Amino acid sequence: MANTCQHQTVPYNSPSVHPFHTLDVWYPNPTDEALWVMYVRPTHLPLHPTQTKTQGHLLLTHLLTCLPTSALNAASIDYRLSPHPTRAAIGETVTHPAHLEDVQTALKFLNDTYKMRNYILIGHSAGATLCFQILGSGTPCTKLFPKAVIGLAGIYDLRDLVEEYPDYRGFVEGAFGVASKEVEVYSGKLHPWDYVSPAKDPVCKSYKRFIEDKHKIVLVQSTMDELLSVKQTGLMGRLLVERFATEGVLETVIGYFDRHVEMLTDSKVWEVIERVIGEVGEALNVIR
Repeated sequence: MANTCQHQTVPYNSPSVHPFHTLDVWYPNPTDEALWVMYVRPTHLPLHPTQTKTQGHLLLTHLLTCLPTSALNAASIDYRLSPHPTRAAIGETVTHPAHLEDVQTALKFLNDTYKMRNYILIGHSAGATLCFQILGSGTPCTKLFPKAVIGLAGIYDLRDLVEEYPDYRGFVEGAFGVASKEVEVYSGKLHPWDYVSPAKDPVCKSYKRFIEDKHKIVLVQSTMDELLSVKQTGLMGRLLVERFATEGVLETVIGYFDRHVEMLTDSKVWEVIERVIGEVGEALNVIR
């Protein structure tokens, strides 16, 4: 068996040669029954502009070594970025839905190439936004929903985010456009950003089948987070409880974890993730 801590970087969107159209893949278990753990990184962060898919390496290698090695594979997904509001780099030119399409393409590549069937999505910050947008797309490109979604310090309501943190407007507008007008929806009006916010009806209404199938949603937030308050996690949790029967599905974990970026390597956060993977793996009979 291959060393579980070794990974291979592979392109997932041929013939594109964009450097962010790549995956880091750990594939010690070439079987359809393996449970895949997928990490979706943040986009640009205030004070932390250099996030890449490698930020998830410590987490993924830890999970592969501490959980039964006959059960897991893993991947860390990169995707194209929108321009940073003050220091855009070459190649940072895309806007929504390009980020979502990239992640969906990566999942389809894993499904087609490695026969991935069972997977868990772990999204950090805007990566959590993307994970729930995948659920909200209604028909994920793999035709299979994840068995669980874990959001770490997730962003779920873009309007509320900018109201709470006006300095973040440039990041949001760079990715989702300048919201200068409201648009008609049903009999009322809806802000354009609500169409892409996981904690708003246009996205969340598609969670119904995922929740009815009793797949898990875990929202994790640190009270020490210097970039994001607990409000976003609270909004998302409250919406899910109000809209769906979430008993046995939703878990909200707000704790004294590390700061926004550093929580990804906090051992207490790892314990939460390990437990969720263990529960899902036992249910699938791949972790015994």
